[in-house]
Amino acid sequence: MDLTMSCSSLSLLFLISLHIYFLVPASGYFQPFLDCDPFPCGDQQISYPFWHKEQESHCGYPGYELGCDRDNLILSMMSEEYRVIRMNLSTQILEVARTDLWEDICLQTYKDTTLDLNLFNYTSNDLNFTVLYYCDLWKTTPPYQFSCPESQNGHFFLSVDLAKLIPKPCSSLVHVPISRSAARDLPPPFAGGDDADAISEVLKKGFEITWNANTSLCENCTKSGGRCGYNITRQEFNCFCPDGAYFTTCDELPIPESVSSGKPGILGTKAIIGIAAMGTGIGIALILMISFRKKPMIRRIMALIKQRSENFDGEMKIRGLVSSRRYTYKDIKRMTNSFEEKLGQGGYGCVYKDKL
Repeated sequence: MDLTMSCSSLSLLFLISLHIYFLVPASGYFQPFLDCDPFPCGDQQISYPFWHKEQESHCGYPGYELGCDRDNLILSMMSEEYRVIRMNLSTQILEVARTDLWEDICLQTYKDTTLDLNLFNYTSNDLNFTVLYYCDLWKTTPPYQFSCPESQNGHFFLSVDLAKLIPKPCSSLVHVPISRSAARDLPPPFAGGDDADAISEVLKKGFEITWNANTSLCENCTKSGGRCGYNITRQEFNCFCPDGAYFTTCDELPIPESVSSGKPGILGTKAIIGIAAMGTGIGIALILMISFRKKPMIRRIMALIKQRSENFDGEMKIRGLVSSRRYTYKDIKRMTNSFEEKLGQGGYGCVYKDKL
Protein backbone atom coordinates (compact mmCIF):
# COMPACT_ATOMS: atom_id res chain seq x y z
CA MET A 1 0.00 0.00 0.00
CA ASP A 2 1.29 3.50 -0.85
CA LEU A 3 -0.02 6.99 -0.34
CA THR A 4 -1.62 7.03 -3.79
CA MET A 5 -3.83 4.12 -2.74
CA SER A 6 -5.05 6.09 0.26
CA CYS A 7 -6.02 9.03 -1.96
CA SER A 8 -7.69 6.72 -4.46
CA SER A 9 -9.93 5.40 -1.71
CA LEU A 10 -11.59 8.83 -1.60
CA SER A 11 -12.49 8.55 -5.27
CA LEU A 12 -13.82 5.05 -4.73
CA LEU A 13 -16.05 6.15 -1.88
CA PHE A 14 -17.24 9.10 -3.96
CA LEU A 15 -18.37 6.73 -6.72
CA ILE A 16 -20.06 4.47 -4.18
CA SER A 17 -21.94 7.49 -2.83
CA LEU A 18 -23.15 8.38 -6.32
CA HIS A 19 -24.28 4.79 -6.76
CA ILE A 20 -26.28 5.03 -3.54
CA TYR A 21 -27.73 8.33 -4.79
CA PHE A 22 -29.24 6.68 -7.85
CA LEU A 23 -30.50 3.65 -5.93
CA VAL A 24 -32.63 5.72 -3.53
CA PRO A 25 -35.81 5.80 -5.71
CA ALA A 26 -36.35 2.08 -5.09
CA SER A 27 -37.18 2.86 -1.45
CA GLY A 28 -38.44 6.48 -1.65
CA TYR A 29 -41.89 7.88 -2.33
CA PHE A 30 -43.23 11.28 -3.23
CA GLN A 31 -44.10 12.92 0.10
CA PRO A 32 -47.64 14.11 -0.82
CA PHE A 33 -48.40 10.54 -1.91
CA LEU A 34 -47.54 9.40 1.63
CA ASP A 35 -49.38 12.34 3.20
CA CYS A 36 -52.67 11.55 1.46
CA ASP A 37 -53.12 7.95 2.48
CA PRO A 38 -56.86 7.56 3.40
CA PHE A 39 -57.32 8.46 7.08
CA PRO A 40 -59.20 5.80 9.12
CA CYS A 41 -61.92 6.82 11.57
CA GLY A 42 -63.91 3.98 13.09
CA ASP A 43 -65.37 1.90 10.28
CA GLN A 44 -65.01 4.75 7.75
CA GLN A 45 -62.13 6.35 5.89
CA ILE A 46 -61.48 9.98 5.04
CA SER A 47 -60.38 10.49 1.45
CA TYR A 48 -60.63 13.11 -1.30
CA PRO A 49 -62.34 15.55 -1.49
CA PHE A 50 -62.29 15.30 2.31
CA TRP A 51 -59.18 15.40 4.47
CA HIS A 52 -58.55 15.00 8.16
CA LYS A 53 -57.38 18.01 10.16
CA GLU A 54 -54.14 16.16 11.00
CA GLN A 55 -53.34 15.66 7.31
CA GLU A 56 -51.75 18.15 4.96
CA SER A 57 -54.26 20.49 3.32
CA HIS A 58 -53.27 19.37 -0.18
CA CYS A 59 -54.91 16.01 0.55
CA GLY A 60 -58.41 17.43 0.09
CA TYR A 61 -60.49 20.15 -1.46
CA PRO A 62 -60.55 23.47 0.46
CA GLY A 63 -63.39 23.57 2.98
CA TYR A 64 -63.89 19.80 3.25
CA GLU A 65 -61.95 19.19 6.45
CA LEU A 66 -63.28 16.45 8.76
CA GLY A 67 -62.53 15.52 12.33
CA CYS A 68 -62.66 12.17 14.10
CA ASP A 69 -64.18 12.07 17.58
CA ARG A 70 -64.32 8.67 19.29
CA ASP A 71 -64.42 6.86 15.91
CA ASN A 72 -67.11 9.22 14.60
CA LEU A 73 -66.57 11.48 11.59
CA ILE A 74 -67.38 15.12 12.39
CA LEU A 75 -68.13 17.84 9.84
CA SER A 76 -67.92 21.46 11.03
CA MET A 77 -69.88 24.03 9.03
CA MET A 78 -71.39 27.43 9.72
CA SER A 79 -70.63 27.21 13.48
CA GLU A 80 -72.45 23.89 13.69
CA GLU A 81 -71.15 20.33 13.95
CA TYR A 82 -72.59 17.29 12.19
CA ARG A 83 -71.93 13.62 12.69
CA VAL A 84 -71.24 11.88 9.38
CA ILE A 85 -73.31 8.71 9.46
CA ARG A 86 -72.41 7.49 5.98
CA MET A 87 -70.29 8.63 3.04
CA ASN A 88 -70.97 7.58 -0.55
CA LEU A 89 -68.12 8.66 -2.83
CA SER A 90 -69.78 7.43 -6.02
CA THR A 91 -72.99 9.47 -5.52
CA GLN A 92 -71.23 12.33 -3.68
CA ILE A 93 -73.70 12.11 -0.79
CA LEU A 94 -73.14 12.40 2.95
CA GLU A 95 -75.71 11.33 5.51
CA VAL A 96 -75.31 13.67 8.46
CA ALA A 97 -77.04 14.49 11.73
CA ARG A 98 -76.64 17.49 14.01
CA THR A 99 -74.48 16.56 16.98
CA ASP A 100 -76.36 18.83 19.41
CA LEU A 101 -79.72 17.17 18.64
CA TRP A 102 -78.04 13.76 18.59
CA GLU A 103 -76.93 14.22 22.18
CA ASP A 104 -80.09 15.85 23.54
CA ILE A 105 -83.31 17.08 21.97
CA CYS A 106 -83.48 19.77 24.66
CA LEU A 107 -81.12 22.35 23.23
CA GLN A 108 -79.27 25.06 25.10
CA THR A 109 -79.15 27.37 22.08
CA TYR A 110 -81.64 27.48 19.23
CA LYS A 111 -80.10 27.68 15.76
CA ASP A 112 -81.54 26.65 12.42
CA THR A 113 -79.72 24.15 10.25
CA THR A 114 -77.73 26.15 7.72
CA LEU A 115 -75.45 24.77 5.02
CA ASP A 116 -72.55 26.48 3.30
CA LEU A 117 -74.05 26.36 -0.18
CA ASN A 118 -70.64 26.94 -1.74
CA LEU A 119 -69.64 23.51 -0.48
CA PHE A 120 -72.85 21.50 0.06
CA ASN A 121 -76.50 21.36 -0.86
CA TYR A 122 -79.60 19.42 0.18
CA THR A 123 -80.92 16.49 -1.82
CA SER A 124 -84.45 15.74 -2.97
CA ASN A 125 -84.68 13.12 -0.26
CA ASP A 126 -84.81 15.73 2.52
CA LEU A 127 -87.93 17.00 4.29
CA ASN A 128 -88.07 20.11 6.46
CA PHE A 129 -89.09 19.49 10.05
CA THR A 130 -89.40 21.99 12.87
CA VAL A 131 -88.66 21.58 16.57
CA LEU A 132 -90.51 24.10 18.76
CA TYR A 133 -89.72 25.12 22.33
CA TYR A 134 -91.57 27.12 25.00
CA CYS A 135 -95.01 26.41 23.59
CA ASP A 136 -98.42 26.87 25.22
CA LEU A 137 -100.76 23.95 25.70
CA TRP A 138 -102.54 22.85 22.53
CA LYS A 139 -106.30 23.19 22.32
CA THR A 140 -106.46 20.67 19.50
CA THR A 141 -104.64 17.39 18.95
CA PRO A 142 -100.96 18.35 19.17
CA PRO A 143 -98.21 17.01 16.92
CA TYR A 144 -95.33 15.07 18.39
CA GLN A 145 -94.53 16.50 21.79
CA PHE A 146 -91.82 16.31 24.40
CA SER A 147 -90.83 18.09 27.60
CA CYS A 148 -87.60 19.80 28.60
CA PRO A 149 -86.56 21.03 32.06
CA GLU A 150 -86.04 24.62 30.90
CA SER A 151 -88.10 25.02 27.72
CA GLN A 152 -91.15 23.18 29.09
CA ASN A 153 -93.44 21.89 26.35
CA GLY A 154 -91.96 21.24 22.92
CA HIS A 155 -93.28 19.92 19.62
CA PHE A 156 -91.94 18.37 16.42
CA PHE A 157 -93.62 18.23 13.00
CA LEU A 158 -93.32 18.94 9.31
CA SER A 159 -92.64 22.58 8.54
CA VAL A 160 -95.38 22.64 5.90
CA ASP A 161 -97.89 22.11 8.69
CA LEU A 162 -96.55 24.97 10.79
CA ALA A 163 -99.02 27.66 9.69
CA LYS A 164 -101.89 25.22 10.01
CA LEU A 165 -101.18 23.98 13.52
CA ILE A 166 -99.89 27.02 15.37
CA PRO A 167 -102.33 29.76 16.28
CA LYS A 168 -99.35 31.81 17.41
CA PRO A 169 -95.61 31.10 17.23
CA CYS A 170 -93.83 29.41 20.10
CA SER A 171 -91.05 31.28 21.82
CA SER A 172 -88.25 29.36 20.05
CA LEU A 173 -88.03 27.07 17.06
CA VAL A 174 -85.35 25.22 15.11
CA HIS A 175 -85.61 24.03 11.50
CA VAL A 176 -83.89 20.72 10.81
CA PRO A 177 -84.06 18.47 7.73
CA ILE A 178 -85.01 14.81 8.00
CA SER A 179 -84.67 12.18 5.27
CA ARG A 180 -87.88 10.84 3.74
CA SER A 181 -87.05 7.30 4.78
CA ALA A 182 -86.56 8.40 8.41
CA ALA A 183 -89.84 10.32 8.34
CA ARG A 184 -91.68 7.19 7.15
CA ASP A 185 -90.33 5.29 10.15
CA LEU A 186 -91.72 7.84 12.60
CA PRO A 187 -94.60 6.23 14.52
CA PRO A 188 -97.89 8.12 15.06
CA PRO A 189 -97.94 10.61 17.93
CA PHE A 190 -98.67 9.14 21.31
CA ALA A 191 -101.76 10.94 22.60
CA GLY A 192 -101.11 12.52 25.97
CA GLY A 193 -97.65 11.02 26.13
CA ASP A 194 -94.02 11.98 25.55
CA ASP A 195 -92.63 11.33 22.05
CA ALA A 196 -89.05 12.37 22.93
CA ASP A 197 -87.54 8.92 22.27
CA ALA A 198 -89.22 8.56 18.87
CA ILE A 199 -88.18 12.09 17.88
CA SER A 200 -84.59 11.46 18.96
CA GLU A 201 -84.39 8.27 16.89
CA VAL A 202 -85.55 10.12 13.78
CA LEU A 203 -83.12 12.98 14.34
CA LYS A 204 -80.24 10.49 14.68
CA LYS A 205 -81.00 9.08 11.24
CA GLY A 206 -80.13 12.48 9.87
CA PHE A 207 -80.52 13.83 6.38
CA GLU A 208 -78.61 13.87 3.09
CA ILE A 209 -76.31 16.53 1.69
CA THR A 210 -74.31 16.45 -1.52
CA TRP A 211 -70.93 18.12 -2.00
CA ASN A 212 -70.32 20.53 -4.86
CA ALA A 213 -66.62 19.84 -5.46
CA ASN A 214 -65.86 18.12 -8.75
CA THR A 215 -64.34 14.73 -7.98
CA SER A 216 -64.74 13.17 -11.44
CA LEU A 217 -60.95 12.89 -11.94
CA CYS A 218 -60.33 11.10 -8.67
CA GLU A 219 -61.55 7.66 -9.75
CA ASN A 220 -59.10 7.39 -12.66
CA CYS A 221 -56.28 8.68 -10.48
CA THR A 222 -56.98 6.00 -7.88
CA LYS A 223 -57.20 3.27 -10.53
CA SER A 224 -53.77 4.26 -11.85
CA GLY A 225 -52.24 3.80 -8.38
CA GLY A 226 -52.34 7.43 -7.30
CA ARG A 227 -53.97 9.36 -4.47
CA CYS A 228 -56.18 12.34 -5.11
CA GLY A 229 -55.20 15.81 -3.92
CA TYR A 230 -55.50 19.49 -4.63
CA ASN A 231 -52.97 22.18 -5.52
CA ILE A 232 -54.11 25.27 -3.63
CA THR A 233 -51.71 27.59 -5.47
CA ARG A 234 -52.89 26.55 -8.93
CA GLN A 235 -56.43 25.75 -7.69
CA GLU A 236 -56.62 22.47 -9.55
CA PHE A 237 -56.81 18.74 -9.02
CA ASN A 238 -53.57 16.79 -8.58
CA CYS A 239 -52.95 13.07 -8.77
CA PHE A 240 -50.19 12.23 -6.28
CA CYS A 241 -48.28 9.15 -7.40
CA PRO A 242 -45.33 7.31 -5.80
CA ASP A 243 -42.86 9.19 -8.01
CA GLY A 244 -44.44 12.66 -8.22
CA ALA A 245 -47.51 14.79 -8.95
CA TYR A 246 -49.54 14.32 -12.12
CA PHE A 247 -52.41 16.26 -13.65
CA THR A 248 -54.93 13.40 -13.83
CA THR A 249 -53.40 9.89 -13.64
CA CYS A 250 -50.04 8.27 -12.91
CA ASP A 251 -49.86 7.10 -16.55
CA GLU A 252 -49.54 10.60 -18.01
CA LEU A 253 -46.86 13.27 -17.97
CA PRO A 254 -45.98 14.51 -14.48
CA ILE A 255 -46.38 18.06 -13.26
CA PRO A 256 -43.00 19.83 -13.11
CA GLU A 257 -41.72 19.74 -9.55
CA SER A 258 -41.66 23.54 -9.43
CA VAL A 259 -45.47 23.73 -9.74
CA SER A 260 -46.44 20.73 -7.64
CA SER A 261 -47.36 20.90 -3.97
CA GLY A 262 -43.90 22.09 -2.94
CA LYS A 263 -43.20 18.99 -0.89
CA PRO A 264 -39.81 17.25 -1.44
CA GLY A 265 -40.29 14.30 -3.75
CA ILE A 266 -38.10 11.41 -4.80
CA LEU A 267 -35.50 13.69 -6.38
CA GLY A 268 -35.21 15.77 -3.23
CA THR A 269 -35.01 12.72 -0.98
CA LYS A 270 -32.49 11.14 -3.30
CA ALA A 271 -30.26 14.20 -3.23
CA ILE A 272 -30.38 14.45 0.57
CA ILE A 273 -29.50 10.79 1.09
CA GLY A 274 -26.85 10.85 -1.64
CA ILE A 275 -25.11 13.88 -0.18
CA ALA A 276 -25.25 12.36 3.29
CA ALA A 277 -23.78 9.08 2.01
CA MET A 278 -21.02 10.88 0.11
CA GLY A 279 -20.15 12.99 3.14
CA THR A 280 -20.05 9.89 5.33
CA GLY A 281 -17.77 8.11 2.86
CA ILE A 282 -15.30 10.98 2.73
CA GLY A 283 -15.36 11.25 6.50
CA ILE A 284 -14.56 7.56 6.89
CA ALA A 285 -11.69 7.84 4.41
CA LEU A 286 -10.18 10.78 6.30
CA ILE A 287 -10.48 8.94 9.61
CA LEU A 288 -8.75 5.92 8.11
CA MET A 289 -5.94 8.03 6.70
CA ILE A 290 -5.39 9.77 10.02
CA SER A 291 -5.44 6.49 11.93
CA PHE A 292 -2.92 4.94 9.49
CA ARG A 293 -0.35 7.55 10.49
CA LYS A 294 -0.16 5.97 13.91
CA LYS A 295 0.55 2.48 12.55
CA PRO A 296 3.75 0.85 11.21
CA MET A 297 2.38 1.03 7.65
CA ILE A 298 2.69 4.81 7.63
CA ARG A 299 6.40 4.56 8.34
CA ARG A 300 6.86 2.66 5.11
CA ILE A 301 4.88 5.31 3.24
CA MET A 302 6.87 8.12 4.77
CA ALA A 303 10.13 6.34 3.95
CA LEU A 304 9.11 6.21 0.31
CA ILE A 305 8.37 9.93 0.35
CA LYS A 306 11.76 10.61 1.97
CA GLN A 307 13.54 8.55 -0.68
CA ARG A 308 11.82 10.43 -3.49
CA SER A 309 12.61 13.77 -1.89
CA GLU A 310 16.28 12.90 -1.74
CA ASN A 311 16.34 12.09 -5.46
CA PHE A 312 14.17 15.03 -6.45
CA ASP A 313 17.15 17.35 -6.94
CA GLY A 314 18.82 15.14 -9.52
CA GLU A 315 15.77 13.85 -11.41
CA MET A 316 13.32 16.79 -11.57
CA LYS A 317 15.57 19.88 -11.71
CA ILE A 318 14.30 22.41 -14.30
CA ARG A 319 16.41 25.53 -14.74
CA GLY A 320 14.55 28.69 -13.68
CA LEU A 321 11.61 26.76 -12.22
CA VAL A 322 13.00 24.50 -9.55
CA SER A 323 15.64 25.42 -7.07
CA SER A 324 18.69 23.19 -6.81
CA ARG A 325 18.24 23.05 -3.06
CA ARG A 326 17.47 19.60 -1.73
CA TYR A 327 14.77 19.29 0.97
CA THR A 328 14.85 16.54 3.55
CA TYR A 329 11.85 14.65 4.82
CA LYS A 330 11.97 16.66 8.06
CA ASP A 331 11.90 19.89 6.03
CA ILE A 332 8.83 18.73 4.07
CA LYS A 333 7.09 17.61 7.23
CA ARG A 334 7.76 20.98 8.87
CA MET A 335 6.69 23.01 5.81
CA THR A 336 3.42 21.06 5.42
CA ASN A 337 2.73 21.13 9.17
CA SER A 338 2.76 17.31 9.28
CA PHE A 339 0.89 17.05 5.97
CA GLU A 340 -2.07 18.94 7.46
CA GLU A 341 -3.75 20.45 4.34
CA LYS A 342 -4.10 18.42 1.16
CA LEU A 343 -4.51 20.40 -2.09
CA GLY A 344 -5.16 17.61 -4.56
CA GLN A 345 -3.80 14.61 -6.40
CA GLY A 346 -0.77 14.69 -8.70
CA GLY A 347 0.96 12.17 -10.89
CA TYR A 348 3.32 11.22 -8.06
CA GLY A 349 0.75 11.15 -5.29
CA CYS A 350 -1.05 13.63 -3.05
CA VAL A 351 -0.15 17.34 -3.08
CA TYR A 352 0.01 19.20 0.25
CA LYS A 353 0.19 22.90 1.07
CA ASP A 354 3.51 24.06 2.51
CA LYS A 355 5.28 27.20 3.68
CA LEU A 356 8.92 27.78 2.74
